[in-house]
Amino acid sequence: MKSVVGAVARVEWLSAVRDRRALLSALVFPLVGPVMIGFMFTGLARTMGSGEAPALTIRGGEHAPQLMSWLRGRGLQLHAAPTDADAQVRDGRLDVLIVIKPDFPGDFVAGEPAEIEVIADYARTSSAADVRRAQQLLRAYSGSVASFRLLARGIHPNVISPIKLSEVDLATPQKHSANLLTVVPLFVILACFIGGMQVAIDSTAGERERGSLEALLLNPVPRGQLALGKWLVTTGFSATSAVITLLLSVLSLRLAPLEELGVRGDLGVLQVVLIAMVVLPLAPLASAAQLYVATFARSFKEAQTWLSVLLFLPMIPGVIATIMPIRPSTWMFAVPALSQQLLITDALRGEFPSSAMVVIAAVSSFACAGVGVWATGRMLSRERIIFAGQ
Repeated sequence: MKSVVGAVARVEWLSAVRDRRALLSALVFPLVGPVMIGFMFTGLARTMGSGEAPALTIRGGEHAPQLMSWLRGRGLQLHAAPTDADAQVRDGRLDVLIVIKPDFPGDFVAGEPAEIEVIADYARTSSAADVRRAQQLLRAYSGSVASFRLLARGIHPNVISPIKLSEVDLATPQKHSANLLTVVPLFVILACFIGGMQVAIDSTAGERERGSLEALLLNPVPRGQLALGKWLVTTGFSATSAVITLLLSVLSLRLAPLEELGVRGDLGVLQVVLIAMVVLPLAPLASAAQLYVATFARSFKEAQTWLSVLLFLPMIPGVIATIMPIRPSTWMFAVPALSQQLLITDALRGEFPSSAMVVIAAVSSFACAGVGVWATGRMLSRERIIFAGQ
């Protein structure tokens, strides 16, 4: 059995190495994923992480001299609005425009709410930081004026705040960072499915189209051994892709300016090793599932279509974990992809999961992989599968 499996694995390995599509699927995504992570966090840091006060463009500043003096006292540069300021905001040349109406002095002196307009394109993410800072400054000025008005009437400002709310955050900075780094396990898990996809297609549907699958199955060899040899090569490509994606993601996080977001992206060696131990058992399962689906497909293109749909399955747990709070239960660690998502998230938070949960996740993935390889071997023994493309 070892000689048969080894011979099949060697042939499939040489074929996969010579196939450009297989190499691209195994190597390009590990490069694209970490690059996307780096660009995403770099752009996010530039958009939201800047602590510098923006310069403000104000129309009608002469109607509120006290406000202008208050803003200058906080180091802001105030610019008079040009005549086409509204058009500049609409075109993206100006991030935010503050408009003070002519009736502002009268309302302000009378104690009525004096309106100030904050004009911006709120759908443009590049101006979000400046808009948010302008709103915070104006609210701070409004609160300061309100406190002085209460004091002038002999009322202490604390009267309108009967409750003092104090927040005690027990979470470490690393735990806060994990909430922002949830995209990392998603890319690593996807690499398990993308890395071996082309190998699985070429060794099943591709061989059927080339006519070599029929010649292979004419040999008096158990079909399970043929499936096992193909599965080993596919698993190797899948695991390699996942490891490369993980290592490059760690490098990308170290190069990204995460400190501007107050995020710690420097993962320790133990964390990286733990993530690798958690995610690698998913590679055999992904390879087995892809081999089964590709064997069932009648053509190379049909196999690509079905396996492209299969890529959405490992994304579902990650999306759910991102948008919905999940309280982990023991049964969740027996669900492939979901268990890896939960365990990697714990590793990013600095909370090393129990060895029992890691073992449950690994055993579940290997068991499902074994079922997939067995089902693929059974399918290869069917005559209609061999001649499905003819």
